[in-house]
Amino acid sequence: QGTSTKTLPVGVKVTYMLDGKEVGADDLKGQSGHLVIRCTYENHTVDNGGTAVPFLMATGIVLDNDIFKNVTVTNGRLISDGEKELAVGCGIPSLQEMLGTDKLKIPDYFEVEADVTDYEPAEAVTIATNSLFNELDTDGFDSLSELQDSMNQLQNASSQLVNGSGELRSGLDVLLSSSGTLTDGI
Repeated sequence: QGTSTKTLPVGVKVTYMLDGKEVGADDLKGQSGHLVIRCTYENHTVDNGGTAVPFLMATGIVLDNDIFKNVTVTNGRLISDGEKELAVGCGIPSLQEMLGTDKLKIPDYFEVEADVTDYEPAEAVTIATNSLFNELDTDGFDSLSELQDSMNQLQNASSQLVNGSGELRSGLDVLLSSSGTLTDGI
């Protein structure tokens, strides 16, 4: 643990649109309507030459089913346990620009849409990692198709991360629901 004056290598800009109008997070409490939450990932490592350290960023948002209905996600998945849903999504900021191609669609945002009633803030966590890129074999990219294959490997690794997040959520739910039994036993 410590402090630093250095700029973080990545960031997340979260915007909220309620019934088509942008609103601040503080103005949402108790509101109802159609809500869009957009997490736009930012890479602050881009240098003057346009190169950057690639980061995979993933966000998980816990949504209470009493508040959030008709939930859809863009660039992610929705995992449900019946009472709550976990919206998990990911993106790789700045990679599309670094590659300079329109043939690959590499997301740099994650979006959740829902009809909300009496909005209460949802718990959200974002992680960023560049360790996945260490596993890619980038020697000798001779064609865009080879790059596409490596991007598919990265997408598979991202899906594994999303699935692992769901398993972690299930494990936490079991732990929380069993804590009363543990307390009674003690």
